[in-house]
Amino acid sequence: MSIKTRKSNGQGHTFKVGNSWKTVITSQGRTVTATAKTQQESKRRAKEKVMPETESDRSWMLDSAKSLYEIARKFGWAADGSPGFVYTIDWQKKPVVKSRMQWVAGEAVMTAFALWDVTGEKDYLDDYYNWWRYIQENVIDKQFGSWHHELDAAQKVTSTTWSGKPDVYHAFSACVFPILPLGASLIGSAKKL
Repeated sequence: MSIKTRKSNGQGHTFKVGNSWKTVITSQGRTVTATAKTQQESKRRAKEKVMPETESDRSWMLDSAKSLYEIARKFGWAADGSPGFVYTIDWQKKPVVKSRMQWVAGEAVMTAFALWDVTGEKDYLDDYYNWWRYIQENVIDKQFGSWHHELDAAQKVTSTTWSGKPDVYHAFSACVFPILPLGASLIGSAKKL
């Protein structure tokens, strides 16, 4: 029997066993395996086994998303007194890198919208509009287009991390996210159209 191991990509390990593919995923102390004729089908079957089967089994996901959101809002937004999300905080929740990255603002508006869509709680929608105002006033490059990739605490364009505008994905995603059906990924949601 020949076994060719594939490097882990955070989704478990998938490897060839004879004429089949086997996927092994360990999640929350539980290990699941799946075997199929194709690599993709093996991964799909293993992921199905990992995902909770009932709505009550998935309640921890929303609770966790809301908790992470609250930490980001409380300790990331305007953490140094200036609008925008600081790039990183330490274990004591103090700012480490105070630059404002455009992708963080993009992820924030998408998360606020998704949580509002799922819960109907107005605070998420208020954050969505507040953070979009910030993006419109500071992040969007009105002279040359796209979004400024990095701003300092004074909302001035900087290139401490890298220069230019290497990422349009998050800007695009933030713009189209609310018009797509809610799904596990932007591409998956777009496929539903």
